[in-house]
Amino acid sequence: MTPALSICLPVYNGERYLQAAIESALQQGFGDFELVICDDASTDHTVELCRSIKDPRLRLIEAHENLGLAGNWNRCIAACRGALLKYLAQDDLLLPGALESFLFHQSLYPDQSFFFCSNEQIDEDGATVRFRKPPLAHPLQSPDQLLRLLFEHGNQIGGPTNTLIRTAAIEEVGWFDARSSYSLDWVLWVQLARRFGGVYLDRPLVQIREHRGSETSRLARGDAGSGDLRWWDGYRALQILRDREPSLGPWLRRARHDFLLGMPRHALREAVRTRGLPPGLFGRALELLRDSGW
Repeated sequence: MTPALSICLPVYNGERYLQAAIESALQQGFGDFELVICDDASTDHTVELCRSIKDPRLRLIEAHENLGLAGNWNRCIAACRGALLKYLAQDDLLLPGALESFLFHQSLYPDQSFFFCSNEQIDEDGATVRFRKPPLAHPLQSPDQLLRLLFEHGNQIGGPTNTLIRTAAIEEVGWFDARSSYSLDWVLWVQLARRFGGVYLDRPLVQIREHRGSETSRLARGDAGSGDLRWWDGYRALQILRDREPSLGPWLRRARHDFLLGMPRHALREAVRTRGLPPGLFGRALELLRDSGW
């Protein structure tokens, strides 16, 4: 029987917090779901931990080749069978009643495809650090309202754990694009916002764990490259949207203009931070200036 909802949990070397994440899902009051865990060729005890949990709703998919962040996210989505998709990161938690609240709002707005909530941020030990919520006053957000939020205020929706999405909507926009890293989810939110708008749930339904070992923290620190590369990843995200959503032209041209104006300030900030300019800075600046077709 096809479940009403799929919880998508992609994981890589996540044994430290994974059991808590899994339990936060399995202990939800609403139980008609499948929990799809896609392991991206972990080298720790992630797979053994998943195998030890005996619950018929849990389905483990093991990979023998590491696909990376976007590849594993997309593989996990492709394996989900539910009409609704609830993402859960390996470090995060669903608060009690989260699924019921998401599904209640989905029943209130049955024509909507994209739902997102505020969140509680916790540290490595589970202590609350802060609450984060986007500057929105009303639940129902039109495409224009949501695009304004995302382009003028950045990724106020946050990570995928904050969302519930109709699976068909993700299939329509084309899933996550591996050409971006730090801006990976922002690109998808923009696409969903343009086509569907969204519904905001003004209460924290999830806990987002902040710790140095998380993928978000690694990208924020620039472990995969540098702060300079993280900044340029934002420009790469605009190029991806230009390819995938050409109707966003006015928003993208305005954002590109902001990048051009911010280039000197970014170069100065990097020079102070690294006591020298990043080696690829001038080449990327030249690429930005020569980039046409906007």
